[in-house]
Amino acid sequence: MKQRGTLEGRNEMITHDLTAEEFDLVWNAVINEQETQKEIEFIVSQMRSPASLLDLGCGTGRHTIPLLKQGYRVTGLDRGKELLAVLERKLKKENLSARLLC
Repeated sequence: MKQRGTLEGRNEMITHDLTAEEFDLVWNAVINEQETQKEIEFIVSQMRSPASLLDLGCGTGRHTIPLLKQGYRVTGLDRGKELLAVLERKLKKENLSARLLC
């Protein structure tokens, strides 16, 4: 089953029918690690540790995984079952766990 994905570049919008795996690859190419790290630093600066967080629209785990690695308890929520399946595989590979809801 294909996931409808929309990715925004700096001055353009890319819209295609993507599988969850393709969406993950393209999204990671559009959003660089430095941007993600800045977002994680901001989130952490606003939270007490340890804390429980809800990652709304968690997708394939761009924020979920780094927050778990920093010791936060994360529940990921996304309406895309295929995206959550990709995240679940990533969590297993990293030996991490999170509650994932669809």
